[in-house]
Amino acid sequence: MIHSINIDSKEYGAYLSFEHQSAGRGQYKVTMKASMYAFNGASMKFTYITNDSMFFDSLRDMSRNEQPYDTDKVLFERFFAEFESDLEEWVDGLVEQSKDEENE
Repeated sequence: MIHSINIDSKEYGAYLSFEHQSAGRGQYKVTMKASMYAFNGASMKFTYITNDSMFFDSLRDMSRNEQPYDTDKVLFERFFAEFESDLEEWVDGLVEQSKDEENE
């Protein structure tokens, strides 16, 4: 999925994908991978640990009942707020690095 990020009044598109796995003891690890094709395909993984087992139980139930769902969309809607500021900070750093390279 593509998510738009506005830095210095310019919009950048980040391709986001999500994964999840059990981290043991009722915890789950949610990983978001962001790729920025505007910056030579730079990519970064961000991780968030949660104990929201009810959410993951509902995903498991949907799978068992063969109810289709888009993993990226579901995880984006539930967990993106946990990643948003780190993603914006990373993209801001890429923008600054690009400006520095242009000025050299």
